[in-house]
Amino acid sequence: MSATRQSWIDRVLRRLVRLLPAEFRADFGQAIEADLDERRADGDRRGLVLRDLPTLAWTVMREHVSVLRQDVTYAVRSMRRTPGFTVLAVLMLALGTGVNAAVFSVIDTVMLRSAFVDADRIAILRRQGDRGWTAAIPRARLEALQAAPGPLAAIGVLDGGSHVLTGIDEPRRLDVECISASMFDVLGTRPLIGRAFTAADDRPGAAATAVISHKFWQSLGGTPELLGTTIGVNLIPVTIVGVMPLRFAGPLTRSDTEAWLPVGRPVAGGGWEGCQPSDLLNAFVRVADGVNVAAASAAWPDLSLLPLLEQTFYETRTPFLILVGAVLCVLLIACLNVGGLQLERGLARRRELAMRVALGASRGRLVRQAVTENVLLGLVGAVAGLVATTLAMGSIVSILPGYLPHVEDVAVNGRVLAFTMAVATVAGLVAGVVPVGLIRRVAPARELAGSARVGGRATSRGRLALVAVEVALSVVVLVGASLMIQTFLTLRPTHPGFDPAGRLRALITLPGADDARSRQFFDALFARLGERAGARVEGSTYVPLSGSVTIGEITAGEAPVRAYVSAITDGYLELMRIAVLQGRGFTAADTDASARVVMVNDVLARRLRPDGQVVGEEVDVLWHRRNAEPIPVRHRIVGIAAGTRFAPSDPRPRSEAYLAVAQHPTSSLHVILALDGRRDEERARDLRAAVRSLDPTLVIGDVERMENRVHASVNRWRFGAWLLGVFAALAIVLAAIGLMTTVGWWVRQRTREIGVRVALGATAMNVTRLVLRQGLFSTGVGIIAGSVAAAGLTGFLEGWIFGVEPLDPATFATCAAGMLLVAVAAILAPVWRATRIDPLEALR
Repeated sequence: MSATRQSWIDRVLRRLVRLLPAEFRADFGQAIEADLDERRADGDRRGLVLRDLPTLAWTVMREHVSVLRQDVTYAVRSMRRTPGFTVLAVLMLALGTGVNAAVFSVIDTVMLRSAFVDADRIAILRRQGDRGWTAAIPRARLEALQAAPGPLAAIGVLDGGSHVLTGIDEPRRLDVECISASMFDVLGTRPLIGRAFTAADDRPGAAATAVISHKFWQSLGGTPELLGTTIGVNLIPVTIVGVMPLRFAGPLTRSDTEAWLPVGRPVAGGGWEGCQPSDLLNAFVRVADGVNVAAASAAWPDLSLLPLLEQTFYETRTPFLILVGAVLCVLLIACLNVGGLQLERGLARRRELAMRVALGASRGRLVRQAVTENVLLGLVGAVAGLVATTLAMGSIVSILPGYLPHVEDVAVNGRVLAFTMAVATVAGLVAGVVPVGLIRRVAPARELAGSARVGGRATSRGRLALVAVEVALSVVVLVGASLMIQTFLTLRPTHPGFDPAGRLRALITLPGADDARSRQFFDALFARLGERAGARVEGSTYVPLSGSVTIGEITAGEAPVRAYVSAITDGYLELMRIAVLQGRGFTAADTDASARVVMVNDVLARRLRPDGQVVGEEVDVLWHRRNAEPIPVRHRIVGIAAGTRFAPSDPRPRSEAYLAVAQHPTSSLHVILALDGRRDEERARDLRAAVRSLDPTLVIGDVERMENRVHASVNRWRFGAWLLGVFAALAIVLAAIGLMTTVGWWVRQRTREIGVRVALGATAMNVTRLVLRQGLFSTGVGIIAGSVAAAGLTGFLEGWIFGVEPLDPATFATCAAGMLLVAVAAILAPVWRATRIDPLEALR
């Protein structure tokens, strides 16, 4: 054997020996050295490695496990000896790890898990339009792109709309996405059972087929025999050919999508209903292997690719990043609190540690014991936090905004468990930094001689510095919560421009209806509701505060003005109590046979003319309607109405235009009923009965109170404000506990000093000022540092706060004052204890 190989074998063996715990290293190492010398003399190095190397590795692992078991046993005994410390530390770590587990469970379900294969290679196709980038791609452009795809592996087309489902129990609305057969290649997800669409399905004249969601499949019975059965969609027989996996919700990740239909095979519908040929389509693409989305986007000057994940989660990324920062602050405050408690506990055990060092225990062994105890505390706290999170999961899901995908799947699962345990381990290590530093400074000679001072000035400053950091973190979270709460209060539509009280709303759609049938049906429905229920009933193509509306162009001069356009019935404005400021509203005389008329709100009137006097003027109205080429139509302005808030984030009304339903019939209309003292359940039954009497195959959407829609419009801000408020409260409570324990420890360390001061004539007020000075100095430093940090971090809230400036001085001053009051309240207990010190007892 070569000398190099011999040297390598020696190094391997000796390094394994160094991995042994110190208690076993000396004796075992000597035995290995003797064995090496003996085998070296016999020239049997290869035999030593082949026979003894596994034994040596096993010995190293076994002895480490033995030492770990001893450390865990000692840590458990130590925790049982100090139950007060253990309970307090576990509770604080449970709060920190529990809120992290709750937020991660939501992020894991909503953002991290994807039903798509290689989701980072999927993008939305956009083109350069007159007003910037748009996802509406002309059919001719898509066909040219499919003929020469370049760096694209697949191109899929998407259209949408809800449909009417018949043939299964009572008719109901079916949420559908219309996609091309190639969309399954783009998304990379195949059906759980059955098949996806083929090119033969995706053409006019083909037999109508559908692929359904896993949830819809379960509602139908969840058996494989459902494949090949027929359901009625918009009165057309459609055959179920496949069932998608559980988490698949379509390219738009809408968790309420129930079925997918071939976009090339029209399914009868009218207005916004059905899969129908369209000249403008949405397209999704998958880039080829080895090509990233950014590189593929540079292949065409007029097109760009927006990553699907970025588009899907652009509304949720910022608030979740804010929540993650908040829960990390809460966890760090909990760790610092436990570290401070460990410091106090370690100071009381300095003599014990010094004795163990003097008897031969290595500092490394003591450090391992301290780290083991802190990690064990963290894991116990994590278990308690997970139990609390599991019990509160129902409440957590109930406050989540409805637009988040898969919220019903949020739960504590294996990934959340692994994440929480990892966080608990890190938290234990962070909390163990303080006792580890204390162990390294233990001086056995001085401690055993009784000359070492317990808790010197440096130790006191260290604990007060920890408190300052906790206060700073609390101020950061508190400022963020205050800004979000003020935003919610600002957006809460107490004055949305209409009166939602005592109003019911339901969407009624006529699949495949032309203008004549639509006009006839809704006229008969309104007449029957008035006769049957004695209620006022009106209709509109749009309901305020829903955040989605048709945009049109109003042209009075050379430049068109963009505005929200909706068609309403004659008495809609009066029923919704939207004031007519000038001119008149629509009347029964405004029919299809009369001149076209339009109403505008005061905002649009001022944009058309600076003085707002537009009644009587003629304008061109360009109303973008589905599957129809928009054509400007001359209308005369007959009235000016007050503005309403069409979206919750609108600080003020925007430009609006109203058309008369009689002149612009539609197959889809929001029906508004006044309750007039009757319960909403009775009115809902009247509405459903009237619809069934006219057409038993029709369905209506959810009948809801307008007040509920008003409240739902600010759900996302309510969610952020509520959670940030809870996290801020937790941070403040933890910081207050840390301040109280730190000042209390300082009082105990200065008992003799305070006793001497009292003996020399110090009054209770003098002692109070002395204790307050210690606590409030750290609090003041923390408030200043936290305010500076919060001022730098409020940029992350851009786009999520309204009605208040990110650097609002009143908000920062209020948060600072509130934190100061909390600090004073936390210090009252130590102050009371300090003023109760008996000089004789203290000196004795």
